[in-house]
Amino acid sequence: MSRKRWIALGVFVILFLFYAFFQTIEAMPELGIGDQEWKEEVYQFGGLDRIALLEVEGVILDQTPGAFFTSVNYNHRLFLKQLKHAFEDETVGAVVMRVNSPGGGIVESDEIFHTVLKLKEEYDKPFVVYMGNMAASGGYYISAPADKIVANRHTITGSIGVIINSYSVQELTERWGIRDESVTSGPYKDILSPMKEMTDEERAILQGLVDEAYENFVDAIVQGRGLDRNKVLQLADGRIYSGQQAKELGLVDELGFLDDAIDQAADLAGIENPTVITYKTGWSAFNTLFARFSGVNDWLGVRDMIYHQPTPNLMYLLKW
Repeated sequence: MSRKRWIALGVFVILFLFYAFFQTIEAMPELGIGDQEWKEEVYQFGGLDRIALLEVEGVILDQTPGAFFTSVNYNHRLFLKQLKHAFEDETVGAVVMRVNSPGGGIVESDEIFHTVLKLKEEYDKPFVVYMGNMAASGGYYISAPADKIVANRHTITGSIGVIINSYSVQELTERWGIRDESVTSGPYKDILSPMKEMTDEERAILQGLVDEAYENFVDAIVQGRGLDRNKVLQLADGRIYSGQQAKELGLVDELGFLDDAIDQAADLAGIENPTVITYKTGWSAFNTLFARFSGVNDWLGVRDMIYHQPTPNLMYLLKW
């Protein structure tokens, strides 16, 4: 066996041993350090009454850590579990959700929205949102069912609307003599292909999907915020608002900081001097690193980018 093969085998064995070690640890939920587990940390010390502080950080997509070109800050499945746990925990009197997100997928945003509505109805606990640097598009969608929304005066919010990202490289490929040889079962199977110009019929199909998702977005705001539908339609043209502007338009309730949102939640729950807890995962940094290096042949994620096929991906997402 050549020296290079021995080195490759050694690297594989080391990675395998590390993987087996941390998989064993993750199988011990009582330690609270697995991917699907967490441990409580105190954000603010107080009395016996407690408030849970949840975090939505990054793009709201149901994805897992991959290569270096795919940064994942938000774990959708884990967040839904934490959200449910916070409402089910009898020692927690109110829930605060800090949002710092440009939005994301329409399905994920809708899951959070309806999960919050269901949990509020079932457990009758105050739910308050604090908007950080950004709570736009899907970030606003998931905030809509809150009893109170607190934003910083400089928060970027709004961007109420839907987008399907697409691009065309047809002229470039024609210049270089590149042709699309795809075989399809129907005229619309390659819809959104960057290798060809979009037809009027294809544009109409996609516009119908966008319009449907947009109406659902408007309905969510009307239901969650109790605003007049015509007013929401006037505001929901895709533009962004500052926290100050959103307050004047009725999209948020108060201007302030995270501590003000916690105070709002405490007042709604009738709690004085609450202890505020957060949920933190354990070995997430190592797990992310291992996930990125475990695919040795594609650790930069280039292969995924090359073979990525565009599909109609509806997004409640601020595009910049």
